[in-house]
Amino acid sequence: MKYMKEREQLLRDVPKANQQQKLKILRTKYFGDSADTYDKEEKRGFYRFERQRIYGVNS
Repeated sequence: MKYMKEREQLLRDVPKANQQQKLKILRTKYFGDSADTYDKEEKRGFYRFERQRIYGVNS
């Protein structure tokens, strides 16, 4: 949830020309080596943190 809040703020406050670079830094901050996976998901329109997580049901 912290990631999504920072992401929303970044998209609101950072000029479009710098957004992708800043998003990459933000993803790395939160997800480390998995940041590329989250980038690919977001490019497909999937935001895993926008929905409720139900353990054993969500994949």
